[in-house]
Amino acid sequence: MYDVILLRYVLFHQRDQVMDERKCLRLLARHLLPEGRMYVMENNRFAARTMAGDRFDGLEKERGLSRKELVEAFRFAELKMTMYYPHPFMEDMDYLFSDRRLPQGETLRSAIREGTARMEFFSEGELLSAAEKEGLFPSFANQFLCEAWRQAAPARLIFRHYQMGRDRKFRIKTSVRETADGGHTITYEPLGEPAAAFVRDIADSGKIFSKVYQGYTLQIEPCVFDQGRTAMRQSPDVSVEELLDDLLEREEVDEFFQLLRRVSDVLTAPTRISALQNSGLRGVHFSDNPQFVRMFGTFFGSEDELFYGEPVLPISPIDARFSDFHVRDKRWTLTRYDWAVDFPVPFSFVLYRMIYRYFAEVPHRDPEGTLTKEVYAFFHISERMLDVFARMEERFHSYVTGRAITAEQIRA
Repeated sequence: MYDVILLRYVLFHQRDQVMDERKCLRLLARHLLPEGRMYVMENNRFAARTMAGDRFDGLEKERGLSRKELVEAFRFAELKMTMYYPHPFMEDMDYLFSDRRLPQGETLRSAIREGTARMEFFSEGELLSAAEKEGLFPSFANQFLCEAWRQAAPARLIFRHYQMGRDRKFRIKTSVRETADGGHTITYEPLGEPAAAFVRDIADSGKIFSKVYQGYTLQIEPCVFDQGRTAMRQSPDVSVEELLDDLLEREEVDEFFQLLRRVSDVLTAPTRISALQNSGLRGVHFSDNPQFVRMFGTFFGSEDELFYGEPVLPISPIDARFSDFHVRDKRWTLTRYDWAVDFPVPFSFVLYRMIYRYFAEVPHRDPEGTLTKEVYAFFHISERMLDVFARMEERFHSYVTGRAITAEQIRA
């Protein structure tokens, strides 16, 4: 009997020579301990890269299995199973998706190896994008990774992101697991020693946020740094993103804008009674701060004046999304803050990033782009400010990735 059984591209090799995948899994299941786990990796014979002309797999049955064939095989073997979708493929993975967390607008790198001779029928990326919108991504994923068990399910991993495109000091692995009450735990682990300090900083940021917002509406989900990893819990309460989507669907535009205003008010509550805010912040020059310049670049001429009188948070969650704010009754909770800075940043930039990503990552929320412009105007984010923010984004992505990148590439 075994604690773990691992099959890596085994089932399709032996299906016509020994036994089919259903009988194979049932036989192996007999040798799995009651608390054991079985991991099965297979290529998808209907993979997007195959359909786009990659000759590696072909469409022959012996070169892979379909999702339906795998599901039926595990059912025949009387094993419970969670299916994951490594992308672009297991050996060089950026994302590990699951049925509980499918792609949500992420940029999906091509799995077709550079220089591969192929017949280019159509775009792999466009196929995956269309499949994502239609809820068909699992059928066209390049590979399957299945975790199976006989008795109680493990803590369910639903998503994993290997952030290898970053500078070495920011390369981390982010894992999201589902908890028994329907919430999630998020774990950050360094991918190499240079990123260890960044992971530790996430935990330190949580302590600063908790101190700053103590006594205010916004509560901070605590995190723990242990054995080189930072872990935090994500509440099962409804997210602001879900509330916004619901208001859009019901065409309750006034309430939509009121909720956006509430997000702004909750975040800026500590600044509204601070000495800095009472003085209107006139004279604060962001580009005079060496930390700001290193991360976001420098303003030119009178551009600093665009932000006079703005709130400046004691610590800014510059990478926050509306999905990171969870609400129950009058209680608000910030559940993610892996990118936070404790030097002055215009609050409108923090707000701009949340607004931009909310609409850009799910285009059907505002297909014509008119609502996005109205939201910017609602928060007095002018065209000049948007131009400054585009340059800040460009510099920030260069800082994170360690290489130059244009604003157009960021938005592509």
